[in-house]
Amino acid sequence: MDGITDISFRRMVETYSPEIDFTVTEFINVQGFFSNPEKHFPKLLFYRDSRPCILQVFGNIDQLVYFRKISTIAQLCGFSGIDLNVGCPDNSVVRSRSGAGLIGHRKEITSIINSLKFGLSRDGHKAKIDSTIHRLIDNYKQRGFFKENSCKPFLSLKTRIGIDRTMNNTWWNFLDKLNLDFITIHGRTLKQKFAGSANWTTIHNISKTMKTPVLGNGDIKADINTSRDSDSLKKLLTQKLKYTPAGIMIGRGFLGHPNLLLNSKYYNYKLQTSMLKHHFDEYTKFYSKYIDPFKKFINYYLAGFANIKDTRINIMKCQTATEMSKEISKL
Repeated sequence: MDGITDISFRRMVETYSPEIDFTVTEFINVQGFFSNPEKHFPKLLFYRDSRPCILQVFGNIDQLVYFRKISTIAQLCGFSGIDLNVGCPDNSVVRSRSGAGLIGHRKEITSIINSLKFGLSRDGHKAKIDSTIHRLIDNYKQRGFFKENSCKPFLSLKTRIGIDRTMNNTWWNFLDKLNLDFITIHGRTLKQKFAGSANWTTIHNISKTMKTPVLGNGDIKADINTSRDSDSLKKLLTQKLKYTPAGIMIGRGFLGHPNLLLNSKYYNYKLQTSMLKHHFDEYTKFYSKYIDPFKKFINYYLAGFANIKDTRINIMKCQTATEMSKEISKL
């Protein structure tokens, strides 16, 4: 999730829901990354002691050279996998023939996947990478980020069930033949964006036609709003796994609830405010000069609690990390 799954958010989920198998970065425009590596490199960061991390990328058919290079960088940084985003419904992304704008375009997806595979190959790994990028990788490794490359990253793809209706079997057969390690399917069409409900029955029916493992995705967040304890949440996730036994991809469900999988009473004021403070501390390690993006997390952590309206308003007015730290400490 762009602007959300940065290193601080992923660290929170790893800390409070240690049962997760892997995390995924914000999605990264491959060409944009190379236009200013120093600016965009923080999006790639993960702690050396963290769970396996997947680099999520997006772009179009005109950016094949950048797909090759980014997959080589993924290997140099020690990412466990690379995920091609074929599901983002943002209008600007779709218009650029990226994200969900690639749904239905077999030749373009084939070329992009082949470029990623080439970048991971022995020949592709010899591709010249700018000295600035090598310097950044070495610098961050010295500071405890990234991992030494132990094996070639796997490849996966995240998509939606269709454009304005569910895609037919020809499309899913095509994706199946790409020889990916897994495919994540969000249970909405491009046209729906995030309206309506994710159709897990459709995801299940698609998965039964494919040899490639399918992970289900969609509406975990909406479903947890009716649950306030871990037992009911465990039951919910167990039910979802009946649709896609290979696994579930959770995104918005962790917003304000990084302890989603914790084996204890998971929703109370003391715990929510404690996690908010922890998250802010993690965030300011990297983005102390840019606190406005953190404000979106405030309501997720504090939703439903009474008598905190004034404090919440004061937090949202803060302009510096010092100001925000003082206001958050009042919770």
